[in-house]
Amino acid sequence: MAAGVVLFGLLGAIVAALSASGLAAACLVSAGSAVTLTALALRTPRPFALPWRLVGGLAVLNLAQIGFYYLALKLAPVGPAAALHLAAPVLLVGYALARRRRTLDARALLTLALLVGALALAGATSGGAGGSRSPLLGLAFALLSAAAMAAMITVIFRQAERMSLVAANASKAWLGALALAPALAFSSPTLHVTLGLLGAGALLAAPGLVLVWWALARVSPQITSIIDLGEAVVTPAAGAALFGLVFTLLHAAIMLPLLAAVWLELSRKRDV
Repeated sequence: MAAGVVLFGLLGAIVAALSASGLAAACLVSAGSAVTLTALALRTPRPFALPWRLVGGLAVLNLAQIGFYYLALKLAPVGPAAALHLAAPVLLVGYALARRRRTLDARALLTLALLVGALALAGATSGGAGGSRSPLLGLAFALLSAAAMAAMITVIFRQAERMSLVAANASKAWLGALALAPALAFSSPTLHVTLGLLGAGALLAAPGLVLVWWALARVSPQITSIIDLGEAVVTPAAGAALFGLVFTLLHAAIMLPLLAAVWLELSRKRDV
């Protein structure tokens, strides 16, 4: 999971360095990853004998997670929107508590406090003004984005054995690229940016997706969603090292509550 987060952090730094953003960038990255994943899937027997309703549902959740986040950025300030967008682990822990799948004890409260602290730091380091036309609606969209991510993580954890990991990701990537293709008409990225995003998708997003899905199938959603927040640190760190982008101690500080929350989750006794 951590290796996948590093790859996606590098991907985010490249997207930022190319000054590429929005749904058009997501489309090109998805298309690039789809090419690599399809080439790998074709080397396996019956690669696309998949539960297509399940794969389609995951594609819809993925698109919802992306789409709601970009809507949030248009309507609400970037800091709070980015923080809520990353709130999947808080939602998953809260859901487990609400369903009484875990006990509301000091450990659970401390985990939630650490996660909220990490989200606050992530929001503070996001920068940019963002939108202000309808901030409450924008924050609601950011929360919906987090909910879509939480749902996708949970579905993969429960249903991974029903599908080929590589082929399912390839299919999901193609569906995502096709659904986002109309955004290219409104963005018109240059050839340099287009090739850069396609290459980043092929070389970083594709193996990153395989590694993340492999982890999601084996580790509890609460733990994987917390580790996934590390991307908020890896992206600016990689951007600073490779492209001279800004990286501050505040970015690095995000890792402290995240590591503490991961340790609390790994060391706790599971509720029966």
